[in-house]
Amino acid sequence: MSIGPYEGVVRGDAIVLLQGDLKLAEGTKVLITPVGAEVGSQQAVLAAISGEPHVRASDVELMQSMIDQASRPLAAIEPFHP
Repeated sequence: MSIGPYEGVVRGDAIVLLQGDLKLAEGTKVLITPVGAEVGSQQAVLAAISGEPHVRASDVELMQSMIDQASRPLAAIEPFHP
């Protein structure tokens, strides 16, 4: 069995995969992420925050700290004027 992503559509209470020849074993776990939601819509935001990767607040704080440590002041010279 190949690894996804796969496309499908909702029909009734089921998701029908568009790859008709794909057979998943009973009990196979899947992750469903709706696509086509308008950018910034409630559905798009929920899909984005529920998807991978899940980021902890401590990870964000560490990244911001590393960015702050690597920052340096702007150059005092104008690089495009001789």
